[in-house]
Amino acid sequence: MNANFRFSGFPVDTLRFFQDLEANNRKEWFETNKVRYEESVLLPAKSFVMDLGTRLQEIQPDLAFDATKVNGSGSIFRIHRDTRFSKDKRPYKTNLGMLFWLQTGQRKKECPHFYVGIYPKGYLLHCGFRKVPANFLRAFRQAVSEPELANELKHIMNKLEKAGLELAQPTRARVPRGWPSDHPSADLLRMDELWAKTNMSPASHLKEKGFVTRCVRKYRQIAPLLQWISKVESGA
Repeated sequence: MNANFRFSGFPVDTLRFFQDLEANNRKEWFETNKVRYEESVLLPAKSFVMDLGTRLQEIQPDLAFDATKVNGSGSIFRIHRDTRFSKDKRPYKTNLGMLFWLQTGQRKKECPHFYVGIYPKGYLLHCGFRKVPANFLRAFRQAVSEPELANELKHIMNKLEKAGLELAQPTRARVPRGWPSDHPSADLLRMDELWAKTNMSPASHLKEKGFVTRCVRKYRQIAPLLQWISKVESGA
């Protein structure tokens, strides 16, 4: 690996930048502090994505990442907000988002993922689908209709919940048309989201040289959820 990509922790100014941006969310302020954003946020983020992505691929070879792009087409989310249809016209996001996604042949946003989000008060890790995409929803419902796959998913979710992770909950009032209301997997059938995430974790972890290893340990814990999704998507 290129020595330039060795991650040694996020600098203190990473969070300080987002804290200052929260109080000064204006184009003029951002342009004045753009070099600071590039040096305190983007530079360590690229190193982090490269190091973490390489480690995660040892666990999940079909996990993809791209540390070279910062416009949203790679792992690092763009900082500019899309305000076209929003009443909130603040131009910038006050967090750093980084995505590692399973290669399923779909668009990146429609792929199950492992997400690392850094916020002014700390960070969180997220795994799965924020919203189950239409191209997977039918396969998901069919899978949880089958006792073996449904029980496997329930076991994974129970284990994650006992480990202290927050889980997606049923969002539909009723089971979809075509399934009985008393189906053994009714709660799963009522889900349009499928994810697990940590609570907001201490900001002090971010500056540690071992922050990548900390994320890898959490990924190993959450990985069975992604692996279950991958198995269903592939029809295995």
